[in-house]
Amino acid sequence: MAADRLEQIQQRSQARQPGEEPGGLQQVEQMVYAYQGHLVFGHSESLGGLLVELYFDRPKLELG
Repeated sequence: MAADRLEQIQQRSQARQPGEEPGGLQQVEQMVYAYQGHLVFGHSESLGGLLVELYFDRPKLELG
């Protein structure tokens, strides 16, 4: 995936107007953010396309 196309995807995922229905990627982002996670966009070296990594913070265990 070309660097300029990757940048377009990143910008598009963050540029929603108030009252506009979210697209598929924006819906995924909303769900990920609701669970205190985040997305990282990149280029897949092995497949040659878009790579989207999802990260979620694990809660710390309270040891008694």
